[in-house]
Amino acid sequence: MGPALREGYWQPENYNDYGDKYEASFGGNSEVTEDGYASYIWDTKKFDGDNKITYEEGAEPTTKYYLMAELQEEDLPYIKENFSNLSFIYYDKSIVELNEKLKNEENVSESQQIAYIRNALRNSPVGSQSQFGFVMDNGVRKPVLIITDSSLFTEEQIKFIKDSVSEEERFPCIGVLNGNEIENSPIKIENFIEGTPIAVNPRIKIDSLSLNTSSNELLVNIEVEQETVLLKEYEDYYILIENNAYYISLKPKIYFQYGSLNPKINISYSISNADTCIYLDALKIAKENSEPKVSYEVKLNLYNPNLIHSIYNKLAQIVHINDNDLKFENV
Repeated sequence: MGPALREGYWQPENYNDYGDKYEASFGGNSEVTEDGYASYIWDTKKFDGDNKITYEEGAEPTTKYYLMAELQEEDLPYIKENFSNLSFIYYDKSIVELNEKLKNEENVSESQQIAYIRNALRNSPVGSQSQFGFVMDNGVRKPVLIITDSSLFTEEQIKFIKDSVSEEERFPCIGVLNGNEIENSPIKIENFIEGTPIAVNPRIKIDSLSLNTSSNELLVNIEVEQETVLLKEYEDYYILIENNAYYISLKPKIYFQYGSLNPKINISYSISNADTCIYLDALKIAKENSEPKVSYEVKLNLYNPNLIHSIYNKLAQIVHINDNDLKFENV
């Protein structure tokens, strides 16, 4: 097709004004899940970029689940307020056992005993070693903190953490760790997800391959308690194509960052006709290329009449013309 491109036919600005604009809102107090080309889904299918809840272990890989702390809706105000500094906070099993021996020695003061406990504190920062997400557990969608910290891969440490939920001093929690001090009132973890849950991710599906994904045409925002925040591509969501549709995959962290498990999600988008226009232009050129036109200008008054008479006798016959003035069209 390269030689067939025509000047002016393939300029992007020729198509910028084509297309229809749409708006849709999901979540909040609305039960609408479909509007125009858009639909709001909780997807169990895995895509690149989604938070993982499993990992492979061993020479012959065995699938194992990360430790996942179950969260409650009442935890969200604390998470929103401290979002940028949160960690999963737990106690190191080996150090706790060592400190238990030291505490029982003679001449150990109460302040030293407290210090022994705090020295065993460990944390997995949210965003690097732990991530917020959602899972389907026995048919119920649950908010969770997925702890991907490799130091927690040992079954002994995980069992120790799970058994500590009933402890008065060494319970696992989500909070802000400053040195060996836990600030404010952390979220005490009451339960960890067991069994084989399924990761679920929020997405907006656009049932068209003609979505205009430019930043000035595709706008997504989150609305919570009369506060509206424009979401940013890559930071808050990413775009992918699957099965002849676009998916705007919302990162689960935004639900916790803005303190709502059911925020209002607004989207403004355009369905472009540019691809159709380019296709029709290409189709037209391809058709014309299959029927090339050739012309050759002959000025009869310059030739001998006997030659002209001879040429007329050869009409409708194939002749070979070797001349730079030969003109081709649609080639």
